[in-house]
Amino acid sequence: MTVIIVFILQLCISLTFQDSLDINSVPVHIDEDFYWRDYRGSIPKDALVGGSKLNRPTYIGQVVHSNSLIPGPIVQEDKGMYFYFEGDAYFVTENVKIFCTKHPEKFNWTKIHNGEVRNGLDVNRFVIGGSNNMYIGRIRYHDGDLVGRFSLDSSSYSTLISFEGSVDDMLVEGNTFEILYYIDDGRKRQFVSFSLKKTFNSFLIVANSLITLWFSKFLQ
Repeated sequence: MTVIIVFILQLCISLTFQDSLDINSVPVHIDEDFYWRDYRGSIPKDALVGGSKLNRPTYIGQVVHSNSLIPGPIVQEDKGMYFYFEGDAYFVTENVKIFCTKHPEKFNWTKIHNGEVRNGLDVNRFVIGGSNNMYIGRIRYHDGDLVGRFSLDSSSYSTLISFEGSVDDMLVEGNTFEILYYIDDGRKRQFVSFSLKKTFNSFLIVANSLITLWFSKFLQ
């Protein structure tokens, strides 16, 4: 009888604190760490460098075309953005957005080989830059890094559809490229949760012993 009562008490307490002390439930808050500003021919100070052309930095742009949001490179010297859509290459100078962040250290370029997502990469950390889950990527092109887009294979989420991008009215494709990856993994929150969980588990052990002792004497 004593064992059953102790087990029920311990189970109730454990279930109460399970969600708040689970070290594996660290949320990903990508949307809180970047935003899109209007691009009007000048580069904001908080714009994230996306690539390069002729040894000069390029940036990550976004435009609405045919009711779709499409990412592509902003080339400051050209005062506009290049993108590719359904077989055609475009260059626009109006209604363009530019990717900005106050925390550039939280974004990293991670290489993909032959279109395969290697073990350890979390698709929830891929940065969406357009409609229909168009993610932001870049590829090596003419001694520079060309910003463009890629999508996931919806049937398996393990293989990437090849990269697509455009610059100077040219379509650029490939299966080996880099993806923009969010690397803020909430280690501080995870450490705090882990410490709390260890403390709570120690408390349960002591409480279990005390309750068992008390009920043993009470039921004698």
